[in-house]
Amino acid sequence: LASGICLFGSSLGGFYANYLAHRYELNSIVLNPAVGAPDLIQAHLGEQTNYHTGERYLLTSEHISQLRVLDVPLSRPDLFWLMLQKGDDTLDYQNALNYYQKVKTSLEEGGSHSFDGFERYLDKVLAFANIR
Repeated sequence: LASGICLFGSSLGGFYANYLAHRYELNSIVLNPAVGAPDLIQAHLGEQTNYHTGERYLLTSEHISQLRVLDVPLSRPDLFWLMLQKGDDTLDYQNALNYYQKVKTSLEEGGSHSFDGFERYLDKVLAFANIR
């Protein structure tokens, strides 16, 4: 286990954190992660717009193939803390619950895809990350 490093990812970032945590044996906190991202994104092939910059780009089947390489089975539940809110209107929280079985889990009613009120967990997050 790598010392002093803890990954943190939300949504697609949670998908990437999952891969990196398994590959490098790193602790990881995932918020409303995009479990099965290749299948979720498949429906959006074609021209897309970056929500933040307005830049247009083309999402191709090659991008989906690249994501599939990163879609690994859960083999180290001890590395993870799953944080979910049932009010996520972007992803079905049940997919994450099914994938991240036997993982430290915080599941809340309501909330959103952004994980409302995250600051309530800050001390526990820092402790999990071995920062405090």
